Amino acid sequence: MSKMANTLHNGRTSPEEWEQISLGDIADIGTGNPAPQGEQFFKDGIYPFVRVQDMGRLGENKHIINTADRINQNAIGKMQLFPKGTVLFTKSGASSLLNQRGILKSDMYVVSHIATAIPFNGVLSEYLYYRLKIIDFNSIAHATTLPSIPLSKVYGIQISLASSEEQKQIVNIIEEIFSDLDSAVENLKKTQEQLKTYRQAVLKYSFEGKWKKIPMQSISEAFGGCAFKSANFKESGIYQVIRIGNVRPGTMRLNISPVFLDVVEQKIIDKYLLKPGDVVISLTGTRKKRDYGYTTIVKEENLLLNQRLARLRFDEKCLPKFFLYYSWTQLFKDSFFASETGNVGQGNVGMKAIQSTEMPLPSIQEQRKIIQSIESRFSVCDKIEDSIGENLQKAEALRQSILKQAFDGKLTKQWRNDHKNLISNENSAEALLERIKAEKEALKTEPKGRKKHD
Repeated sequence: MSKMANTLHNGRTSPEEWEQISLGDIADIGTGNPAPQGEQFFKDGIYPFVRVQDMGRLGENKHIINTADRINQNAIGKMQLFPKGTVLFTKSGASSLLNQRGILKSDMYVVSHIATAIPFNGVLSEYLYYRLKIIDFNSIAHATTLPSIPLSKVYGIQISLASSEEQKQIVNIIEEIFSDLDSAVENLKKTQEQLKTYRQAVLKYSFEGKWKKIPMQSISEAFGGCAFKSANFKESGIYQVIRIGNVRPGTMRLNISPVFLDVVEQKIIDKYLLKPGDVVISLTGTRKKRDYGYTTIVKEENLLLNQRLARLRFDEKCLPKFFLYYSWTQLFKDSFFASETGNVGQGNVGMKAIQSTEMPLPSIQEQRKIIQSIESRFSVCDKIEDSIGENLQKAEALRQSILKQAFDGKLTKQWRNDHKNLISNENSAEALLERIKAEKEALKTEPKGRKKHD
């Protein structure tokens, strides 16, 4: 990673050899096609059709090679086929999706929620792709229920245009540095996965004792939540209503879409008010995905339990934290999800299934020792995971810093000095821009919508 280290300490440069222009000056900007409606257009489909979710699967990869959906001959009709090398970015969708980018690896059809930039001759697709990675498209999106980026603002995005030869150098250097960075990130993520495996091993070992298993209804009182009317929810109030999105393993996320009630009948308070030490468990999620059954211990007061959640209140024979850790084991999860019901989309586990679930029950003294042993090991894991999280954030910040320096001209400063003959006269950015202008003029006489771009 020596090149990475070297590139981060150069002085700021603003290459005189580059042309400052708008994105619309060097790329054909547009949007994809309306999605065909009806299964008949996808049956036996052979033509790749790029949707927003295909962009979301790219991660740090940049090329779109495969798509989840393929359309057939009946669907394409007058749809525009976008050529290999087209740069894509999400045009409309949730704010978390608007910074998705990609490059077509082959000719494909594209949905209308995606904007397209077909670079003119002499402009590398990768050069545009990396330049657009710097931009936060949320800053130029219309703030509506479904944020959308106006194409007029896309046209005006400022681009520093280098010569074709320097573009190649910039892309090569970025990708060499990113390759090192990707390897480092991959190792960090592998360590994260290893920590998850280690945590499960700790839990498995901790509960492998030959203790008698008893049904939970014999040591706890279980209650389902109340179907509060959402129309009565307020942004603030005396009682916060705990909903399914607030509960994650070991965490009560009170800051996630909080809702409150002020006026509550006493009988509702008596039945659904949570007490510190109660264990809350989520009962609904995606069928066969095991994305619920999350448990956490209540620490706060004035919390009311909503529907699709249950609370467990243990007697003196079981420490809440002992059950909490047991509920994170595969043994408990296998038992819990064995009672799953519901349709294809939604899974549910009922109260009877929870009450009849069996769990090991050592003495209180043994429970305390097990809790202490688990927490001492998990504490080490937590510190390592915190360090990994910090390094992953630094890696992303470093990635952005590298891109910014690349398009400030820092990464290729020495290259420009060494190869002045390659970027003079007909090979310069100025000459490239003139050729692009000529290409655009020629396109005005062609039918609308380019099918191919060499």
